[in-house]
Amino acid sequence: MNKVYKYQADFDAIAESCTCPGSEYFSFKEKEAFRFVFEDPNHPNNFVPPLKISPKRFLTKEAIEKCESLGLSLYGQKSGAINKFEELIVNFKNFKKVIGTHIAMGIVDENDGHITKEDEFTHFDMYEFAGSDLSRKFVIVDEL
Repeated sequence: MNKVYKYQADFDAIAESCTCPGSEYFSFKEKEAFRFVFEDPNHPNNFVPPLKISPKRFLTKEAIEKCESLGLSLYGQKSGAINKFEELIVNFKNFKKVIGTHIAMGIVDENDGHITKEDEFTHFDMYEFAGSDLSRKFVIVDEL
C-alpha cells in the first residue's frame, strides 16, 4: 500500500526538478529515536521540519535542498544527538531558540514514515506519512 506523505503538496511542487522522497528512503519496522525539542510539549517547532519552521529561508534553494528540509531530524542514539547539539551550538548562536532545549525519546515505526540511513552522529531524517503524530510518541528525557 502506498502511503501519502504529510507534506505531499510540497513534494509535488518540486517533482519536476527532484524525485523526492527518493528511493534512498526506506521502510523499517520499529526504531528508537531522539529529537531536540522544547520543554513546552505544545511548542510549534517540536515536530516540524526546517522548511515548515522557516519557509523563507528556502525560497532560493535548489529542489533537493527543499526536499531534504522536509525531513524531520532524528537520532538513533542519545549520545549522537548530544554530540551534534554541542557542535551546532558553537556555530549557531540562536540554535536553542529555534531547535530546542531538551532531548525527547520515542519509538517510531513503519506507520510513521520512511527514513534515511544514519550518519556518523546517528542522525537520520524521517519523511512522515499523513496522519502521523510523533508528538504523542516522544517524552523528554534530558535537558541540553
